[in-house]
Amino acid sequence: MLSYINMGDSVEEVTVNEKGLVLIPAKIRKELGLKPGSKIVAALEGSRLVMWVKPQSFTDYMTGLHKEIWEGIDAERYIEGERSSWEDQPEKS
Repeated sequence: MLSYINMGDSVEEVTVNEKGLVLIPAKIRKELGLKPGSKIVAALEGSRLVMWVKPQSFTDYMTGLHKEIWEGIDAERYIEGERSSWEDQPEKS
């Protein structure tokens, strides 16, 4: 049943203790660079628990993502075109 899930390179079984805590295996902590006090984000996706290391700055983390959609496009000219289209709209009363 789990064949459709990409299990990744580091898969280990962990146990939830009586306080609801889970120990992240040392190998995974080392691969992710987790230290005491590191923040982790936890989310529920359907019936799966998904966790990832919280970036110190989401702005820095997101910088450059999907830059390929701007290939061949002059971003400043595009933005100017959008702004001028707003100015051409009749005012609403």
